[in-house]
Amino acid sequence: MTRPLFIQFIAFLIAFIMSAFSFKVMAQDESAPMKSHNYETTERAEAAADSVTALSEPVASTDTYDMYGSMVDSWESATGISGMMEFKAEAESEKSAEKEGSNEGEKQSEKAQKQHLFKGDVTKVCQSKGCNFYLVDGDEQVRIRFKDYSFFIPTNSAGRKAVVRGHYMLKEQDGAEPVVEFLADGIVLFK
Repeated sequence: MTRPLFIQFIAFLIAFIMSAFSFKVMAQDESAPMKSHNYETTERAEAAADSVTALSEPVASTDTYDMYGSMVDSWESATGISGMMEFKAEAESEKSAEKEGSNEGEKQSEKAQKQHLFKGDVTKVCQSKGCNFYLVDGDEQVRIRFKDYSFFIPTNSAGRKAVVRGHYMLKEQDGAEPVVEFLADGIVLFK
């Protein structure tokens, strides 16, 4: 009686593996290698309006904006992208202090969590889930990610204005200099 059950289990396992493999093959674009993120620029945003992915519902919505993540109060006072260079200098100072065993690293870490509120234009959005995007203000550009991946923005958000609230973080890279990114806990996306 256990032998037929074992055979059924093996048959199920083989079918499952084959279906998973065929799904992956179908999902791949034959003309391009797999990419971890598919970004869409402003020019292509209009063409992809029919295939929008919106994995998160806004926490607030009006005729002029949608708010994602946590509520962003007094967003009208947002300024252009700022504080990135200061954060990078503080983060590098913190790393030096850690290497020397100083308590200065703890003070710097508190500064790294300082909340910022700034505005800019959304230029590139991850087309897989809307899990990150680039915000541009004049010559300044920063990659925006979402705290704990707790929310996302619609994939057709390129070209819209936004206000983000959160803090900077230093993202380590293998064999390269760390990059500064912004970890948002709330965003106002204008319509």
